[in-house]
Amino acid sequence: MKKSIFITGTDTDIGKTVVSRAISEKLVESGKHAVYYKPVQSGGYGDTDELSGCGIRVANSYTMKEPCSPHLSSELERVEISRAKILDDYNHMAENADYIIVEGAGGIVVPIVRGEYYMWQMMLELGVPVLLVTELRVGGINHTLLSYEFLKSKGIEVRSIFANRYAGSEFEQDNKRVVEAYTGLEVITEFKGVEDVEKLFLQR
Repeated sequence: MKKSIFITGTDTDIGKTVVSRAISEKLVESGKHAVYYKPVQSGGYGDTDELSGCGIRVANSYTMKEPCSPHLSSELERVEISRAKILDDYNHMAENADYIIVEGAGGIVVPIVRGEYYMWQMMLELGVPVLLVTELRVGGINHTLLSYEFLKSKGIEVRSIFANRYAGSEFEQDNKRVVEAYTGLEVITEFKGVEDVEKLFLQR
């Protein structure tokens, strides 16, 4: 089985693409054969364009122009999203890459097909462990732990948690300690080298 990680977040614009790029850059710099896969993208090609700039191979199954939830943007543009196609595309990439970074659209319970298919179901069907991106600002504990508990309730493995825009203030440090104590997971604040990145892909 290929080494994969699914990048999701506690909210939209929380920094999933920033974290995906950081992981991709470390793998590319160390000569690893990696792919960045954005299964469903709404709002144009922004995320895939940003990642292609770091030299990693980029793949995408569906792209809609409307900057809204995938279920609505696909309806507005009459795009029929197929769960089978997403799974087939992922499996095809798994045959030709050592590492796959999958980035979701929006948050964990974002609908992909109205009333039928949600982002968490994609995570479950791909069978990929999750890196949960959050911020440890005021309210960050609640958002992080609610997201963690939801993923856990669905049988999705949360491999680690990444605190984006972490400045190291006293309250952020305390929030980090609270989240780590509750989840038993390390809260990552930066990737210093490829070794830090490769830990995400190691099977437990």
